Amino acid sequence: MSAKEGLTCVVLCTARRLWIQYRFTNKRLIITNTSPLFKSQTQVAYSQVKEVRSVPRGFGAWGDMVIFLQGGGQLELLGMEKHAELKDHIERCKWTL
Repeated sequence: MSAKEGLTCVVLCTARRLWIQYRFTNKRLIITNTSPLFKSQTQVAYSQVKEVRSVPRGFGAWGDMVIFLQGGGQLELLGMEKHAELKDHIERCKWTL
């Protein structure tokens, strides 16, 4: 990997951390994108979640998560801190609603 490619990767990862916010409530997951070029908000009720998969990264300090939805869609949450606890939270809330 060249220095230019490495710098591009760092800039993109930093921008994602600054602009994408995840909020987990007891009823839904809210993903907010506050990028200057593209603003959006996605809300998913836990009752729509079919399956959650999580992969640890960085010696377990963070991880990536994929949430599969009932309708066949999926959400990718990258670079999540406390990914294992959040996966457990989603699984608990999914069955209590």
